[in-house]
Amino acid sequence: MVVLGYTVGSNMFYNLAISDPRPKVGVPPGSWNQPADVGTMRGLMSGWCQEVQALASLVEEDECASWTLGKVPKLLSYASASGRVVLIGDAAHALLPHAGQGAGMAMEDAASLAEFVGHSTSKDNISKIMSSWSQFRQKRVEHLREISHGNTSDMTFPDAPDQIARDDK
Repeated sequence: MVVLGYTVGSNMFYNLAISDPRPKVGVPPGSWNQPADVGTMRGLMSGWCQEVQALASLVEEDECASWTLGKVPKLLSYASASGRVVLIGDAAHALLPHAGQGAGMAMEDAASLAEFVGHSTSKDNISKIMSSWSQFRQKRVEHLREISHGNTSDMTFPDAPDQIARDDK
């Protein structure tokens, strides 16, 4: 499990995210945000340090949600055949959040798309430009998908020799 805490709303609120890689029993397919039981969440944290347990004790019942992490399968292209429609960000390549690149990838998509379109001299070649842009972006996205997948495994070792070696590193 991974615990991540950070402020939001101009430091008015604190978000505590707990990533539990175990399969969820009874979570409907396509469901990503469901009310969660605070007692269950606190039970997951019972063996953790006092600081994490103290944070978990502050979560109120109506503030606890269970989010299912998902990823978009690799698409053949982020651009339609005509080049008039492109997908960017999570619509094109949602990744597991273990590389810290979600918003950054959407900004990279937009900036690189602007560069490719900015060099266009005619609407007649938009299909070719969008296809080239898609191929260009897919190389970077697949590299980060591999990093995220590797980090998923590394971050969720059970308490055992692999976890101890990771923590020592």
